[in-house]
Amino acid sequence: MKVENEGLRRILSRYAEQAEASRSREAREAQEKREKAEADADEVIVSDRARELQRAHQRLDEIAAARKARAEAIRRDLEAGTYRVSGDMVARKLLKPS
Repeated sequence: MKVENEGLRRILSRYAEQAEASRSREAREAQEKREKAEADADEVIVSDRARELQRAHQRLDEIAAARKARAEAIRRDLEAGTYRVSGDMVARKLLKPS
């Protein structure tokens, strides 16, 4: 005699469907959570004015470095006794408008 338990088969089938639906829901919720976290992430936007100020600051640093190098070269020449200044150069610098 063959005994079939249709009721048990339906229960197991229903249980499998519910388990699959639960896994799908959890996966969907996890994906939504990741997307929300990405959307809520901090973002820094630098304005054109800030970029302009940054470039100006870099240029000033370059100028300061060049002046320091020039002053160091003059100092070495003075210590070595090889620094020479012409009278014409001094006169031009004195008469040059600021």
